[in-house]
Amino acid sequence: MRRVVFLGMDGRFSAAPLLALLGSEFEVVGVVVPRPAGVASASITRVLTPPPRPRRSLEVRGAAPRSSASGIAWAAGVPVLEVAALSDPAAQAAVADMRPDVLCVACFPSLVPWRVLALAPLGGLNLHPSLLPDYRGPGPLFWLFHDGLEHAGVSVHRMSGQIDSGPIVAQAAVCLPDGVTYQAAEDRCAEEGGRLLVAALRTIAADPEAGQPQGESGPPAPWPEVSDFQLTPSWSARRAFNFIRGVANWGEPLILAAQGRRHRIARARAFDEVGTQPEPIIKVGREARVQCSPGILYLEMVGNGDS
Repeated sequence: MRRVVFLGMDGRFSAAPLLALLGSEFEVVGVVVPRPAGVASASITRVLTPPPRPRRSLEVRGAAPRSSASGIAWAAGVPVLEVAALSDPAAQAAVADMRPDVLCVACFPSLVPWRVLALAPLGGLNLHPSLLPDYRGPGPLFWLFHDGLEHAGVSVHRMSGQIDSGPIVAQAAVCLPDGVTYQAAEDRCAEEGGRLLVAALRTIAADPEAGQPQGESGPPAPWPEVSDFQLTPSWSARRAFNFIRGVANWGEPLILAAQGRRHRIARARAFDEVGTQPEPIIKVGREARVQCSPGILYLEMVGNGDS
């Protein structure tokens, strides 16, 4: 077993695993990426060609960066297939022509149908950024921050036609230090996930039946809603600090709901894990100290802090 077709997209969680595969003994024979929203084409499945090389003083618009699956593939001389839907017979025929032994998936945005999985004798392996069966779904890292976990994780599982299910071939925990950003956490998971994916391929090459069934579902990981960006003083100061730092760049307003009011947060500055103060919230200008359960959270607010 050597021939691998990789399914991914722009972003670190696809890039690092693809680079790990390209640096391994396995042969990546094709990369499949999704059609970007709003891109028109006469065909819903097409082979992408690399953009022209830029001149020294000019930047070519649309040139794929090394952080994109397509850019990495082109740099390695691997063909790139863009699909609007894997249910398209033309997409399935194109994947079949690559003659994969196994499919590897990292952050592909749609479920891979059975007809596509059946094109590879060993089926598909999916890399997911959580310790399955906990946090199945599209937003695991958000919920790890939200729920105050001190570690993340990555799992490689066999694909079963259902979201993030199927026997687990490999798993590893990933430490999340206090104050880590979402991007840094994703980078850590992506790097560990790349190593784990290569190890899982070696495992199934030696034992095609390898894998342990997942247990019962743990907490889910749907895409967060606006209300999920709200926190309260009932949280510990450490949990609140790490949540704010972790999801600060999502673009949604972070709200502290306290004393019957909604206070808009600009950033978390620090926390005291066991500290106490005489008042629930002490504000000086835009600075606020919040008594949590336990500890004190040090915040900078937006304006006067009221939303």
